[in-house]
Amino acid sequence: MASSPRPSAADAGATGPAIELRGVTKTYRTGTLALGPIDLNIGRGEFVSLLGPSGCGKSTALRMIAGLAAPSSGGSRSAPRRRAAAANIRSASCFRSRR
Repeated sequence: MASSPRPSAADAGATGPAIELRGVTKTYRTGTLALGPIDLNIGRGEFVSLLGPSGCGKSTALRMIAGLAAPSSGGSRSAPRRRAAAANIRSASCFRSRR
């Protein structure tokens, strides 16, 4: 099986990773710690999967990366996206299998 070449440092951008989380935590008003602390670097062109048991903070991390939730502490940064990529994200769909 042929593999595609890994993106070069130039493709990842001179300013660093496309997505970066540093010491990010999320605590809800009820005091529930939903995520924390997490450090994550994702380079431009990388494919990443978040795996873990139910309730470990996968969806919370994705909401913070997407800008739908603010971290309680720590910092996050996303490289600017091209307009076409943002349009594809808005048109994403989820399908459930029927058993």
